[in-house]
Amino acid sequence: MRQVIAIGLWLLLAPFAVVAQAQNEPPLVLVSDGNFFVWDDLSQPPVELRCGLQAGEQLNGLVLSPVGTHVAMLVNPALSEAAQAFWNNIVEPIPTDIRVCDLSTGAMLNVAGQPDDFDPDTGLPAVANLFSSWSPDGRQLAYNRDGYELHIYDLASGETRLLRSNLSVYANSLIIFAWGENGLASIEQEPEASYVRLTDTQTGAIIWEQPLASGVVVEQVEWTRHEDKPTISAKCHGADFNYHLVDPADGRPYQPFDHKEWFTDETGRLSITIHETWQVYDRQTQTVLEISDRTGAAALSPEGNRLAYLSGGAVMLWDNGNIRAVPMPPQPLDRISYLLWGDLRWKPIITSPVDAEAASHLCGVFARG
Repeated sequence: MRQVIAIGLWLLLAPFAVVAQAQNEPPLVLVSDGNFFVWDDLSQPPVELRCGLQAGEQLNGLVLSPVGTHVAMLVNPALSEAAQAFWNNIVEPIPTDIRVCDLSTGAMLNVAGQPDDFDPDTGLPAVANLFSSWSPDGRQLAYNRDGYELHIYDLASGETRLLRSNLSVYANSLIIFAWGENGLASIEQEPEASYVRLTDTQTGAIIWEQPLASGVVVEQVEWTRHEDKPTISAKCHGADFNYHLVDPADGRPYQPFDHKEWFTDETGRLSITIHETWQVYDRQTQTVLEISDRTGAAALSPEGNRLAYLSGGAVMLWDNGNIRAVPMPPQPLDRISYLLWGDLRWKPIITSPVDAEAASHLCGVFARG
């Protein structure tokens, strides 16, 4: 089954473009129609970084570094119609490059691309570089190469090292992972079972692993905080409300919780409710923010008390209950636009614990011993 990849495509940045960025305040970034618009001052129009994609290249998604200085993107290279049709009809992921944009200088880095003999007319030989995740300090980028290898790219040295190889890619299922301060958490599917694993990012050794219940498919893994310490969060495929929290010290799962709402760490005023679509609600004014219903339409500020969001072709800012429009670039936004700012992690409101019997009906994640 073809995986839907939501990681950034790379855009070529004009070498003269420079953005003055505060040292400790990541800017708000809008990516629209292959261009970056960067706000250091939300009362002024943004600075534009023209990121000209090559003809036929497609932007698939973006991953902002935790410190807000770089953006990693996945780019599907230009293909002929015949090559595009070929890749659309097989289960393998389409050829994908990884590029990194330096938001302070406008420089563009090619992290991982296609082989020298890649032919866009046939789409072969091809490499899929997927699922990038930044280190907590924003200095390194981990990515999955063709499903079988995990690599780490170092921004300072420009060097790439192999972290793990010979990964099991069972039934064309690619691993998903997230880098936290305790290591690289991943979900990996193998013939006999699927596992959540924690990998040492220095040695590549697996620190621990826990099997998943039979038939379970996890669509998202990320780092959050629970009981004021780093915690791995796993979201099961098709389960709108059921998340499972894992203690990174030993891989033991906490009791699963029914996470129906999420709120910012600092104010507690905003909550998000996830159903078939999602809404953001201001608890104090009892109003629902009119946010475009698409991926990348909202971004939380680094300090967690402001929210920028797309609404009706404009960028709006929620700031402690006050809502105002952010000065926009002169050209209209492209249909597919992404907002990037801080690390969009909503602290879970634990509405109720889920017992083992209920969890088994809510796409329970962990196998029982």
